Amino acid sequence: LQLLRGAQESGSISLRDGQWRLIGPAAALPVPEGVRRAVEERTARLAPAMRSILAVAAELGDEVSYDLLVAAADADPETVLDALDEGLRLDLLVELEGRYRFGHPLYRAALRGNVPRRSRALLHRRIAEALARDLDPADPLAIGAAIAAGVDAVAVASHAAEAVELGAPDALPLAIGFGFAAGARQGVLFDYSGAATTLRRALGFWYRLAETDRRDFPASLAQHRLGVALKALAEPTEAGEAFRAEIATATSDMDRARGYAALAWLPYEHGRFEESARLLREGIGSVQDPLARAFLESGLGWIRGRQGNWEDAYELLEPAVSVLERGAPADLLARALDRLAVAVRDLGQPARAIPVFRRALGLCREVGNVHEEAIVRMHLASALRDSGDLTGARDEVGRAIDLTRLTGDQYIGAVSHWILAEVEDTAGDETRAAEARRLEIGILESMGGNPQNQAMAHAHLAHLAARAGDTVAAGRAAESARSIAAHAGLDYLPALVERAMTADDWFKVSHRHRDDPDLEGGSLALGR
Repeated sequence: LQLLRGAQESGSISLRDGQWRLIGPAAALPVPEGVRRAVEERTARLAPAMRSILAVAAELGDEVSYDLLVAAADADPETVLDALDEGLRLDLLVELEGRYRFGHPLYRAALRGNVPRRSRALLHRRIAEALARDLDPADPLAIGAAIAAGVDAVAVASHAAEAVELGAPDALPLAIGFGFAAGARQGVLFDYSGAATTLRRALGFWYRLAETDRRDFPASLAQHRLGVALKALAEPTEAGEAFRAEIATATSDMDRARGYAALAWLPYEHGRFEESARLLREGIGSVQDPLARAFLESGLGWIRGRQGNWEDAYELLEPAVSVLERGAPADLLARALDRLAVAVRDLGQPARAIPVFRRALGLCREVGNVHEEAIVRMHLASALRDSGDLTGARDEVGRAIDLTRLTGDQYIGAVSHWILAEVEDTAGDETRAAEARRLEIGILESMGGNPQNQAMAHAHLAHLAARAGDTVAAGRAAESARSIAAHAGLDYLPALVERAMTADDWFKVSHRHRDDPDLEGGSLALGR
């Protein structure tokens, strides 16, 4: 009740439509004066050292361990134990399985309010240092090992950042080094909102460092991870800015190539292949390392294939993979192998492509790259379908769809449903095939569209309906496919869509070169 009254008086809540609603974040609600007085009365007779230790506990969190409090309070263990006993006696704290928790969050808030700003800055720095366990913030490998052993990098980064923002600039290294590591960890755990917040904060501190000090904390990979998180949060403009910053802060050609590849993927997802290719060529012109160049060239080969010419794509991808085999990072080699395998598959050799897909999949799992794993699995599913293994195909594409739900990758989710539709079509289940295509279309529309994929999805729906004898549904889908293709700005798309809709064999036509003379119309009736 006191909290409600205080919030009403401060204007932190307002009455709308008969309900009290927060105007700002809950953390901004003022501690009620009555609660503050109650806490002050309970602690008034404590020695200053005791009150100070309880205030340190309040800064550490709702729950704190004895060992951490000793390290952060800068006091001898006996004094800390006495302070905890007094907190328990006054009902400010409760003990729970060897840890101490505040009896009410407002008790903690009231104690925190009694610490001067300068003291809080030093306190947060001490807490960060205690949590960091004397690790070098410029040693990412050591930090990674410590995280695996239980160190809370998010807590270190948060307390160090608080210290910096409260006026303790000497905490900058901890805020940056552990911030980069914490953001990476949050991204691995699919907490993209947390990762974006942590990485933005840490990168903001990085720009405050002197030029000579920035070299101790390479920022390119952190910018890449920020871009990935923002992309998963459906913020493509901000993701593009992060990838541009990745390129600008790169200290190696491979880092620069990774940034260009990520940046080029943004227009690619919307079917803007020429813009994507332009960015890849810009990247090739900026690097000298053969591995970096080969990786970007594999991207150009992939786009050539997606435009319909898998023969040319293979001619670009095969030598690129040969170069990348000489020492490229595993996830980048996996991406190029996956693309090469798709080219082999679409040139009519799915059995030969399957072991290449499986090798790419092994590399993805080896390094824990879930985004790439989803891509490889969906492409492997298509090769298994082409080889007649429909059970294996369903398993792989189902796993790909599950992974995209974790990663938030809408585009790969859409393409996975495309492949699922073709698997179900091959199995003779036209209803499930059409359902998967409609799900694909819905995803593409929600992410801003991809004309080529949308047109082909409607073309497949027209094909399915025509085969089922539903001329009305076939006509509607055909009209949608033709309309999208006509307005896509892709000169080859209308003819490709027309042939895909009318040919007897959907799979042969829909995956072949747009200029292939074998792309002949069939007997399906899809009136204009």
